[in-house]
Amino acid sequence: MAKMFRDGMTPKEIYKRGEHDGELERVEGLTDILFQCKQTGLGMASIIQESNTHLVFKIIDGTSYQNDSSESRCFYMAGYLAGTLKSIGKPSSLRVQEVSEYRGHDCVFVASW
Repeated sequence: MAKMFRDGMTPKEIYKRGEHDGELERVEGLTDILFQCKQTGLGMASIIQESNTHLVFKIIDGTSYQNDSSESRCFYMAGYLAGTLKSIGKPSSLRVQEVSEYRGHDCVFVASW
């Protein structure tokens, strides 16, 4: 992911790359998304809040990007979550953004539609 910034990709392009990768995952529900985050090394994901219009995810200990810049991993992770959520039927208007970071590698993302 840090390579994406070094290659001159913008935050929007990094988000789109993550979204594309997320859409390619074979997931059927929220449990699958949480499992795939762990399997791909993006971190241990949990849902800390859920409603009809949003989800709040907490991601801890992302091993695949521990040496990447905070910006590149956050944009990619937000896009990845958006892609996986869209692949299980959430609206195409869905957007994901990071709302807080704890201890460097623990982040909270809000998906809203």
